[in-house]
Amino acid sequence: MTTLETNIDEGYRNISKAPLPSERFRDFLDLDYPRKVVTIEPVMDFCLDGFVDWMVQLKRQDSLEYVWFGFNSKPKQVQLPEPTIEKAQTFVDKIIQNGIEVRGKSLREVRI
Repeated sequence: MTTLETNIDEGYRNISKAPLPSERFRDFLDLDYPRKVVTIEPVMDFCLDGFVDWMVQLKRQDSLEYVWFGFNSKPKQVQLPEPTIEKAQTFVDKIIQNGIEVRGKSLREVRI
């Protein structure tokens, strides 16, 4: 399992000390393991097509079982750059269309 809140590296160091999202994605993609799960929670703003592509690449390995998706559950305490509800819904719809199961938490108005 890995957490990928976004696919945007720029400015990420201002938010977290974790490895950059692109580094975590490459490491996870290269991991030779038959069962993988991605957590996108709390979701941060992302490049739509690129983020969908990351999930599709993992699915092509036949190892991605599902994706956890959700917004920041404590927005009053922690402010993060978030996608619009419409953008988040489009992302969820596109990965579902690619055969990827999505499970949700703190979804706001996003439908799964």
